Amino acid sequence: MQKIGFVILHYKVIDKTITCIDSIIQRIDTENYEIVVVDNGSCDDTGEKINEIYKENLKVHTLINKENLGFSKGNNLGYIYAKNNLKCNFIAMINNDTYLIQDNFFQVILEEYQRSNFSVMGPKIITKEANPVLPDGNLITLNRQKKYLRNLKIKCLLNFLGMDYVTDKIIEQKKENKTNEDKSYLEKRREKVILHGCCLIFSPTYINKFDGLEEKTFLYCEEEFLYIRLMKNNLKSVYNPQLLIYHDEAASTNQVSKKNRLKKRFVYKNLIKANEILKKDLEQLRRDNYEQKY
Repeated sequence: MQKIGFVILHYKVIDKTITCIDSIIQRIDTENYEIVVVDNGSCDDTGEKINEIYKENLKVHTLINKENLGFSKGNNLGYIYAKNNLKCNFIAMINNDTYLIQDNFFQVILEEYQRSNFSVMGPKIITKEANPVLPDGNLITLNRQKKYLRNLKIKCLLNFLGMDYVTDKIIEQKKENKTNEDKSYLEKRREKVILHGCCLIFSPTYINKFDGLEEKTFLYCEEEFLYIRLMKNNLKSVYNPQLLIYHDEAASTNQVSKKNRLKKRFVYKNLIKANEILKKDLEQLRRDNYEQKY
């Protein structure tokens, strides 16, 4: 019988993590499941509190990190535990601020795997504004990546100079543009696209080859690195809008600093580091003559 493991990376926001865990327990359409919560260096005893709350539930497992390992390394600890210790055939790596909202979650996954033999699958993601999060499509070109990196560095400099109002205007304009976007294509199943990192479902095809995500960055660009790995190994990603998940965005990042300016600075600095590495990977892809679309 197929077994699915849920890996939840926890950082301080205990109410979100509890809601996430409970949504799985209440909604998942199989008895053959496990939940692995990875406390990623919260240092506030919330990991221990989660362990205490669910100590009677043998399907909930809590791993405690003494330090924050970042997104990929933290998730990979849970992934490897689900793979090797719990013998899960499928692994759903989900943010602690995502919640199951349908009663046939695993059925949709199994039907898609039978249909396409996917390696990684992503759902349609609903946010509190009722606007679905867009899957990112294909890899950004190297030229656009360089431009994006320059803009990030400018935004970071403006943050240090206390001129965040400039970047705030840019961000608000982008939000307005997204609101007016035609999102009808979100109802269409698509293959070979970059999936959103808040919910990634790994199949046996992927699990048998890899022990989780690339550990190149502390935070950000995990989806692009995963896409490149799939491309290089001729593996398939699938976006299936029949699979749904709710995402209450940025809960853990909001805990980095209560001060908005310092939070932005944390984001910009980590985005710059991650995109510097992504730029090098794109340059290597160009040298290796890989197509931008596979």
